[in-house]
Amino acid sequence: MPIQRVGALEKIYLSPFNCLFSTVVGTHAPVHKETILSKVSLLDRTKKVQVNGSSYINAADLLRSCKVVYSQDLETCAQFCESILANIKAPTVVGFDLEWKPQPLEGGKNASKNKVAVVQICSSFDHSYVFHLAAMSYMPRQLRNLLENENVIKTGISIKTDLIKLQHDFNVQFEKTHHSYLELAFLAKILAVNPEKRGDFGLNSLFQHLFQKRLQKPRSVKLSNWESVPLSTSQINYAAGDAFVSFLMYCCLKDVYDFNLHDVLFEQTLHNQRKKKFLKQIGELSKNAFGSTFNRW
Repeated sequence: MPIQRVGALEKIYLSPFNCLFSTVVGTHAPVHKETILSKVSLLDRTKKVQVNGSSYINAADLLRSCKVVYSQDLETCAQFCESILANIKAPTVVGFDLEWKPQPLEGGKNASKNKVAVVQICSSFDHSYVFHLAAMSYMPRQLRNLLENENVIKTGISIKTDLIKLQHDFNVQFEKTHHSYLELAFLAKILAVNPEKRGDFGLNSLFQHLFQKRLQKPRSVKLSNWESVPLSTSQINYAAGDAFVSFLMYCCLKDVYDFNLHDVLFEQTLHNQRKKKFLKQIGELSKNAFGSTFNRW
């Protein structure tokens, strides 16, 4: 992967998908229906492969018209985060995801003992950022400010689990407000995207339901070493693609159902409170029924 130095910055050009690294972040324009539809139609123009007779699409192929920004040092990370925040004046939804080095199977469980190595944020159809924390000596204050900002509403699948891990690994206080994230699976459920579906949507299943195509997510990349410096082109595109897909699906749901974001976030808060209360009651009942035996489990 060729690297060109520009002052203290590094630019890496990803020729396979014309995704280049840039120090210039333009103003994030509002998302319009035409923009969304152009991204949806892009699905029909990108490379598809046949796996077990089904039509798959690689998430990285969706990045053809999106600028992927990869940062592996404190200075550029701080600059990009400040640029993103400078363009956010009101509650804004961004695609979000994390990656960390897989832990070898222990006792049948894939323990996530390794710290978060990569933070991905897609702030618009034009930019998807990959911040390589594993290459930095600490989390920059500007990235922390971006993650904790109450106007930056992070969306994705199992988003709260990711944020809890961030809080555990880097003490990111995302719970300053309950409106700091939006779970896509919850959004799809309350919008009754598929009333016949049992259980929650995953990233692939929701994408397939919305676009009638399945995402190809190479296992070799998913389970690769996310702490290696620098990340490979395939790793960068995989990471940026996940955040982009979450942003794309949110925008499509918003366009189709035209819901009020504040109302959805409020309903999500109530849902989480009811769930927490229910689990607490279950725990108390179990403790009373099994006593110390239950606690040992």
